[in-house]
Amino acid sequence: MKSGYGQVIIMGLVFLLIVLNQVQLSTGAELHIPEQNIPLQLSSSGTVQSLAKNIIFSRTEELLLPPQQTVAAPLPLPELPELVFSGTAVDKVAITFDDGPYPGKTEQCLEILSQYGIRGTFFIIGAYGLRNPDQLRLIVEQGSELGSHSWAHGRLDKMSREAVLSDLKRVADLIYEVTGQEVRFIRPPYGRYSRTVIAAAEELQQQIVLWNVDPRDWDRASAKEIVQRVMEQVRPGSIILLHEGHPNTIKALPLIIEGLQGRGLQPVSVSELLQSYGEETL
Repeated sequence: MKSGYGQVIIMGLVFLLIVLNQVQLSTGAELHIPEQNIPLQLSSSGTVQSLAKNIIFSRTEELLLPPQQTVAAPLPLPELPELVFSGTAVDKVAITFDDGPYPGKTEQCLEILSQYGIRGTFFIIGAYGLRNPDQLRLIVEQGSELGSHSWAHGRLDKMSREAVLSDLKRVADLIYEVTGQEVRFIRPPYGRYSRTVIAAAEELQQQIVLWNVDPRDWDRASAKEIVQRVMEQVRPGSIILLHEGHPNTIKALPLIIEGLQGRGLQPVSVSELLQSYGEETL
């Protein structure tokens, strides 16, 4: 009898693990990723010497699962610290947007950025960009830059080298055909990367850009909560993760910008942030 109970318990645990894994892949939940402390080295000229230039802000992960249950989600490979770039030596922070473009909402984000004379970085999903090329053009016309968030928000870290190259190249070709802008940055969905993803991005002369400020605006957060979370986490040199498809993110955006400026932090694009470090990108 005891043996039978033991088998039932083991089967139940296996089933639970399978369900949790499926929830991760099916909900599209973003990752809340606490930052690693990566030391900076300054040269005699005062410029920042990065540990590497392939990945900007790399760290361990926690996956936020409904209903608000946090579980450990280990990286597919070790942290790869030799490939990490992180910095805090400037008075600028990068504002980035994921998962667009969204007709109507993208325009609202751009209008707010323009009102404050700010440029951002928009990591677009290729399939959405194909359906909404006008929004891609508007982003570039406003002065902001486009980055890749994969073609269909898939798990790049689970793909073969050929599949990753095809995915990233497809997004880059679309962006160039529509706007004439080269893709310099890739943000892998869920912040998941592997050595294969790193190598593919490098072959295409793209840098992997993650984040270290995540207000979880995708998780039904109010505008007030989004602003509060950004201001609690931000510091000089941060990269802020936002999602343009959420109305409360748009409501929060002016307050975020004003809050940053009130602290003496200038919101910029990823390119402008790296230029502030004196770093050359790939």
